[in-house]
Amino acid sequence: MLIRDLIHSSRGLRKNFAFSLTAISTIAMGIGASTAIFSVVNAVLLRPLPYPNPARLVLIESDLKARGVKDFPFSPPDFADIRAAANLLDDVSGIFTGRVPVPGDNAESEQVPSAFCIPNFLRLMGARIVRGRDLAVADAAPVPPGAPPAVSMVVIRYEYWQRRFGGVANIIGRSFDFGFGKAQVVGVLEPGFKLLFPPKSGIDREPEIWTAPRFNYATFDRNLVSLNLIGRMKPGVTVGRLQAQMNGIANDLQSRFPIKRTSGLTFRVEPMQDDVVASVRPAIRTLMGAVIFLLLIACANVANLLLVRSSSRSREMAVRAAVGAGRWDLARHMLCESLLIALAGGVLGVVLARAGITFLTSLAPERLPRLGDIAIDTTTLLFTAAATIAATTIFGIFPRSGRRGRT
Repeated sequence: MLIRDLIHSSRGLRKNFAFSLTAISTIAMGIGASTAIFSVVNAVLLRPLPYPNPARLVLIESDLKARGVKDFPFSPPDFADIRAAANLLDDVSGIFTGRVPVPGDNAESEQVPSAFCIPNFLRLMGARIVRGRDLAVADAAPVPPGAPPAVSMVVIRYEYWQRRFGGVANIIGRSFDFGFGKAQVVGVLEPGFKLLFPPKSGIDREPEIWTAPRFNYATFDRNLVSLNLIGRMKPGVTVGRLQAQMNGIANDLQSRFPIKRTSGLTFRVEPMQDDVVASVRPAIRTLMGAVIFLLLIACANVANLLLVRSSSRSREMAVRAAVGAGRWDLARHMLCESLLIALAGGVLGVVLARAGITFLTSLAPERLPRLGDIAIDTTTLLFTAAATIAATTIFGIFPRSGRRGRT
């Protein structure tokens, strides 16, 4: 019976092509816009970070309250003190990035995005090494005074291996000029690995070369800062407990170093997932609210179209009732018609959403977190299906309730 109603409804919509086209286009624009924006919300705000146990990852920030400075980098000795005292963390590491000149095949130097990290960084982030080995503690050993500069042991990005070295099989052990010294490849990082730090950190998302700086923590000047810190909390540890521990470490540093006391040094623990999107969350939520409102307007417009059409079909409904159709039969027929409009609008809306995503990503700032992950995936399609069902309900029931109100 339902199939028969659907067939009959589709015939009626084909006969009223102008009405059908207007209704389907209206709902398609609403669903398309809301789907495109939801794909941004899903990729940027909802989807977990692509690291193991992302809920336990935290960024440790440094603020100089007396000087009005936020998100101040850490000096290597301060990092060493935190690593020794923060027993609520499974692990903690630090990183900074920059561009290093590397001669190309034509002898011209290329400024290559490079990461300088504590040797445990890639393991903390769950990054896989597909060839060779990871960075080791020995790779970060300080160079003794008077000794010649040490060769930098480096892990290179998979894509850099393919682009710069042609994916040669004997890449491990190969040496090349790196900045003002030499580098030796010890490993190749898995393809597609990205650093999703907050834009304020200035961390490059896709470093091509990874190496461990050779800090001498005992003699390094505490006023020279560079590191961004990330930690993984132990199971069961809360951000509040870790924050209390970090407050104690900051107070200890203030008591030992007058410059840290006069600058008002404090440490702040931020869940990585929240901190990465903190700068864009309000704007995206506002945009999503506006687009949902647009979808409701589209549903209301289609409901009004159906209301006008149902008024013009009063004779048809009367005839159907006279030949034995009950109230539920008439309602089912109207809902089938609404369902067909919503389904057609949903399909067309997905097509429009794909174009909308391309348009949105072209306009989005380059530092928008997870920009490359914005796409129509299963979660987005489920949202589209839910929006289609909601649209069917709204403009399928509203015209009938509106008509009953006038009789």
